[in-house]
Amino acid sequence: MSELEYIEDYPIKKIKPYERNARKNDAAVPVLINAMQTLGNNDPIEVNEEGVILAGHTRYKALKEQGCKTARVIVVK
Repeated sequence: MSELEYIEDYPIKKIKPYERNARKNDAAVPVLINAMQTLGNNDPIEVNEEGVILAGHTRYKALKEQGCKTARVIVVK
């Protein structure tokens, strides 16, 4: 069973997109930014111990585009 660690202020610069991510959804980034500004960002990005994204590539792009320095993440060990 995997161990999970929730981190409130994980540095964005330590997050790495998964190189083989199959989704091509850059068009969703502005829509997500609008939703985040309206509703807030309540969904953490899931990363492995090396900071590689397991789930949340669009959230990562939206946060970067907004100039955020940190993100909420769940580290899956």
